[in-house]
Parts: sequence; C-alpha cells; structure tokens
Amino acid sequence: MERCFSAEGTVSASLMAIEPGPGRDIRKIHPSGLAAAPSSGFVPTVVCNDFVFVAGQMAHSTGQGLDPRAHVPDHSAWAGSEIRKQTEFVIREKLEPALEAAGSSLERSLKAQVYLADVEDFPEFVDVWNRYYADIPCALTVVPTKSFATKGGIIEINLLALTATSNRAKQVITADIPAMAALGPCIRALGTDGD
Repeated sequence: MERCFSAEGTVSASLMAIEPGPGRDIRKIHPSGLAAAPSSGFVPTVVCNDFVFVAGQMAHSTGQGLDPRAHVPDHSAWAGSEIRKQTEFVIREKLEPALEAAGSSLERSLKAQVYLADVEDFPEFVDVWNRYYADIPCALTVVPTKSFATKGGIIEINLLALTATSNRAKQVITADIPAMAALGPCIRALGTDGD
C-alpha cells in the first residue's frame, strides 16, 4: 500500500481468529498446485466449522513466477489482456481447486477480497468475475494495491465460502444501498437455528 495510517507504514495486515470450542477445529488443506515453500508457513486453505478460508491466490506457479498460461505472450496482439488472463487463471486454477479440496465450490462463496495493481483494470476484472459469479452472488471488496510478491502479478484474490456439508445457507440481504455503491450483494451465512 502506498500509504497507511502510520507515516512510515507501507504494509497492512488483517487477521481472523477462532475461539476454541467444540466443532471449531482447524483443518489445514494443501491442494496440489497451491503449495508454498515449507518454511513460509503459508496454508492455502483452512476449514473450520462450516467455513472455508482460501488465502490470497495469484496467477503464479510455485517457485516459478507468473504462470505462462496466465500471461499474454509478448508476440501476441490478440491473446486477450493481462488482467483477463490472470483473473481467469486465479479463479479456475487456484480458487476452484482450493474450494474443491476443502469440500466446497464457487457456488458456496460468501465473500471475496480482490487486490488490483491498477484500478484501470477493474472493468475487465469484473467482466471476467461476473462470468463466474453473476448467478451465484458473492460479496466483493476490491482494494487498489501497489505491488505483489510475484513479478508480473497484477491481481490477488482471497475467498471465504461455506462447506458443501454446512448447516448454514447463503442468503442475499436486501440493503438500502444505492445502485453501484457496492460491487456485490450483501451476504450472510444463516444457520438452521437462525444464527
């Protein structure tokens, strides 16, 4: 990030914690293709109770940088755009396998947070995003970001979803928000007991 609340700060971090209790065990899932260096401590997917947490995913191959399938070749004038290729790759090659390994699917997605290197890429990003999510609502936050850990990377997506066996149902909430004031709907995960 270019600026944070602290004058010298350039990194922002967020954290979620689970209060220990029955049914709140944390399962760490390492789907193939989403691995990281063993020393990093990075866990691509975590399942706890009814929820799946997919850590930020980029269009890279482990230890090899930007995946060639997510890149427009320099010699090609009609192979699409970089943001379209990387968004498609992250959804198909990272998010779908992570959710599947955790017993979930794109349809069970509740909330996505997307980091974009260039806000000018937003229209093309959202066009690709809507090909997957137009009929399966998912709350969406887009955050402009200055740079990424992978050279050539211009998008990162993390995701919160429900497991396929969840006792909760995804529910779209009608809110008094002007059109275009939010990128996606308001969503809640409603338990069978109303919680």
